[in-house]
Amino acid sequence: MKRPLPKILAITAVVAGGVWAFHSLPWLEWMTALEARVATLGPWGAVLFPFFYALCNLLLLPGGTVVAASGGYFFGIVPGTFLILAGNLLGAAVALWLARTLGRRWLEPKIRNSPRWSRIDRAFRREGPKIVFLTQVHPFFPSSLLNYVYGTTAIPFGTCMLWIAAGQLPSCLFFACMGAFSQQGVDFLSGRTSETLPLVLKGSGLLLTLVLTYYLGRMALRLLARSEEPEESLEEAPGRF
Repeated sequence: MKRPLPKILAITAVVAGGVWAFHSLPWLEWMTALEARVATLGPWGAVLFPFFYALCNLLLLPGGTVVAASGGYFFGIVPGTFLILAGNLLGAAVALWLARTLGRRWLEPKIRNSPRWSRIDRAFRREGPKIVFLTQVHPFFPSSLLNYVYGTTAIPFGTCMLWIAAGQLPSCLFFACMGAFSQQGVDFLSGRTSETLPLVLKGSGLLLTLVLTYYLGRMALRLLARSEEPEESLEEAPGRF
């Protein structure tokens, strides 16, 4: 039985680093300055945000959660949700196009010669919308990377985009709530507001969306496991292929 000491030490180090940063770094001043800089962009801030977020997704850059939450921080819950979703969809559309025009051409000979890739391709032909939705609705799946994978399969472009949008919506709402709650907390700590009710309300909304996203993720894992069973049984059946 492996001891969880390295994991405990890693978590302790992360928590300690977060506490140190919270008390030592002038993050309130940084966030206030950044908020003022974004405010100077006016409506262009909302226009440019989806393109910036899409670029982060396309390049598979780390810190995507922070960028997504900034949509709620700077634009509010409802506008932020749709701006985050727009960035996700824009990045997904470009990733699908790149994978379909370049990746599929490279992968086609390998699919013909690989039983495994052939099964994956057939699975997407048969249950593509279900697989796309379930892998996108899980908050910890690498959705940006999966967009490239979808493009190498036979699922239609429009169908894939529709189910990416449906699967991403809960996570976009969660990130927008996270950002809006952070913005309210910064206002409260910096003295720009003394009202606690908006902070409590946004915190409650964040908690509710966290619970919703968690249970949707668990449900997605269960349904994905069930969807693999018929395929496995077909693979094991003698003379089936």
